[in-house]
Amino acid sequence: MTLHIRERGDASANNAVSGVGRFRISGAISDRGTTRARRTVKSTTVVIRRVMKGKKGTFRLVLTIPKAGGDKTWKITSGTRAYKGVHGNGTEDSAIFSGDLGDFMLSGKVSR
Repeated sequence: MTLHIRERGDASANNAVSGVGRFRISGAISDRGTTRARRTVKSTTVVIRRVMKGKKGTFRLVLTIPKAGGDKTWKITSGTRAYKGVHGNGTEDSAIFSGDLGDFMLSGKVSR
């Protein structure tokens, strides 16, 4: 599964909406739609919770970024319609920023 996200927002926001934009997913499920991210800074990690609303349903994804470096990991926490019962996890492979615009590529596995 590959997930591309393009968001505009505030990458320094804490406990607030940090980005809104669009997503495109391909692989086991192909879909596209809108995304909204909420960023929370913790002592050792930054946690980004995303709600992805596509034509085939909605799913929630949590991305965990260790402050000390290392893999940025994600997991699907819930879903509706085509995403109901879907579980998935993987890594964020790239994050490119230009001003308030961010482009993110995530890859991993999904299953029911």
